[in-house]
Amino acid sequence: MGFRHRPGLSVRLVDGEVVILDRETEKIHQLNSTASLVWNRLARESDLADVAREFSTLFDVEESAALEDVRRIVEKLRELRLLLPLVEIHS
Repeated sequence: MGFRHRPGLSVRLVDGEVVILDRETEKIHQLNSTASLVWNRLARESDLADVAREFSTLFDVEESAALEDVRRIVEKLRELRLLLPLVEIHS
């Protein structure tokens, strides 16, 4: 399943990290550099395995470990309702 950013969020890059203003919940989220990389990569690619492959190369870690890290970050972003499954956007 693919994911996309939830519509209606205000997103800025501050000192290399993503800062998200969620007007719906009136919260500001500052993503660390790793979560920012996942966030930005998901703007172009919805396949988590592709994101993990990029992580594996960038951080010189096993692809399986990178995939677990990416999944944890995506799950947290979903809990915060910053990411939605593609099916939610289209329905």
